[in-house]
Formats: sequence, C-alpha cells, structure tokens
Amino acid sequence: MFTRSLTLLWIMANFILSGCSSFVEAVLEKPKVQFHSVQVRDAVADGATAVIALDVENPNGVSLTVDRMTYALELGGKPVAQAEVKEFATLKAREVSRVEIPVPFKYGAIFSSVLDLLRNGTAAYKVMGEARIGIFTLPFQHAGDVKLRP
Repeated sequence: MFTRSLTLLWIMANFILSGCSSFVEAVLEKPKVQFHSVQVRDAVADGATAVIALDVENPNGVSLTVDRMTYALELGGKPVAQAEVKEFATLKAREVSRVEIPVPFKYGAIFSSVLDLLRNGTAAYKVMGEARIGIFTLPFQHAGDVKLRP
C-alpha cells in the first residue's frame, strides 16, 4: 500500500512539475541573444581579458535573471579560453540589456594565432556558449576576423 502511494505521489509530482514548466513556457517568451562585440581589456605581462558583449532582448513583462552563462573563445581555430559564471545578470522587462562577459586568457594560449595575425594581418575568432535563463537555455555563437590593419 505504501509503495503504491509513493508511486502515485511520484506520478502526480511529475505531472504537476511538467505542467508548470509548460505553463511558464506558454506565458513567457524566449529571450533573444545577439552578438555585439569583442574587445580586449586589462592587458598585463602574461595575459589579458577579452570582453564579449551580447545584446539580450527580454520581450516579457517581467525581469529575468541569467542563472548561468558558459562560454568559450577560439582564435585561429584554437581554444583560447572558456569559463562558466553563475547568477550573472538581470534582464529588465521589455528591454534589450547589454551583457558583458569577461574571458581572461594567457598570451601563451594564443601565441600561434598572434603569429598568424602578424603574418597575414588577420586571424579568425569564434565566440560560443549558452545562457541559462530560468527554464530557457539560449545558445549563442559568432565568428569573425580580428584585423591588424584596417
């Protein structure tokens, strides 16, 4: 009898939780992520910080919190840096928020890519990751070229 009650309770809990998730998805719209820019800041003797700027549009009538952000940066097809940040930012209701993600890296990790940049005047970069906002997981990816000369 006890096992049957636990099974029934487990089934009801799953039904309620999945129903809540579906209800929230029906009420809230998924935020949209757009790449804005990458800048290098805080250069020191052995490394620097690439700051990835994303524009995140929250179309909902309530503020949302970015619970977790994972990201990676490649330069010249080689991994340069990756990290995860928790409780990262708050997205105001019905606004586009600029979210800046600091990605520290060591010069040694990008040495061959810098040689390509010096030799060719350009090097490819790629930024990728995902943001966890409540029940939503929003992937983002952007690729481009870093140019030494205009």
